[in-house]
Amino acid sequence: MIPRLTIASSRVPKGSEADMDAAIEAARANQRRIREVAAIERIEIFREAADLMSEKQEDFIQTLMLEAGKPRKDAAGEVKATIERMRMTMEEARKIFGEYIPGDWSEDTMGKIALVIREPVGVVGAIGPFNYPLFIPAAKIIPALLAGNSVVVKPASEDPLSQLLFARVLEKAGIPPGCINVVTGTGRIAIRLATSEKVGMISFTGSTEAGRELSRLATIKQLHLELGGKMNGCYFEPTLLDHVPLDARIAWEETFGPVITIIRINSEDEAIEISSKSRYGLDSCVFTNNFYRMWKIAKRLQVGEVTINDLPRHGVGCFPFGGVKDSGIGREGIGYSIDEMTILKTIVFNLEPAGLGKIKKTPKM
Repeated sequence: MIPRLTIASSRVPKGSEADMDAAIEAARANQRRIREVAAIERIEIFREAADLMSEKQEDFIQTLMLEAGKPRKDAAGEVKATIERMRMTMEEARKIFGEYIPGDWSEDTMGKIALVIREPVGVVGAIGPFNYPLFIPAAKIIPALLAGNSVVVKPASEDPLSQLLFARVLEKAGIPPGCINVVTGTGRIAIRLATSEKVGMISFTGSTEAGRELSRLATIKQLHLELGGKMNGCYFEPTLLDHVPLDARIAWEETFGPVITIIRINSEDEAIEISSKSRYGLDSCVFTNNFYRMWKIAKRLQVGEVTINDLPRHGVGCFPFGGVKDSGIGREGIGYSIDEMTILKTIVFNLEPAGLGKIKKTPKM
């Protein structure tokens, strides 16, 4: 049983670069242990973890409220989404499939066939933000482990406790020791994680500036970057700004706070032109009952997602989520995260020695 949580005051280690190196080494040394667990057993582990988390969800809710400052409703929603994400692993596991390619479509591969399979990248580095300290890292950890990778997690330094609790739940559910490793500390150790040649992929959610730095410093590895916002250490009351001029700084920056800017336009084309000038391209919304107008705008917007007649609601990730331009690269979501956290391997079979391959017939004279 996981003991009842009581928070009076809590402390977490300020991890060093040596601590991060040790976590990476542990993840690399133990990755074979999670890979050797049958896929159906990995699914059962996550189901068990979902049950354990459901039993202790009040502890997670209280942690998010006290540490991250979330209202109870928002904290409960984040916990519920994390539990649901684990319960959807059966659906996600179905995305791990390969393909058969016959070779007789080309003279170069006549008499051969190929199997293209998906394999884990090895060690996945998961770096989460402060605004969803539980769900966003969990949405990286779950598909990484499900695909047979081991994980090193660097939670947000402002609110890491919920991620430590989550890792403990996964351990109690049966994730092998050393396959999930959490290192708490400042952004410096995140750079250590990104630059390690022992890490096969980095999945980062955070500011565009930090993402640029990680991308610049990272060695050759797969990257998933979901970027935007900035760190605002201060409080600002809900504000609506109308008639915002195009030369205003706030028209082009993501405030990441309770501020809405209104830019008045005269036509659809003008709106699309203004949107195309933005350095960001994550979400957009179109409100109309005219199908052809909707289709025209949706096709022209340079964004990762267009929502028709509603605001963006990503939930547990049934639809792929991610941006273009300075909003990042790659996609998260049920099944789509698996694609990001696996690599393709092509296995070619020469069938000619056994007389099984198709041969090219000599043209008739």
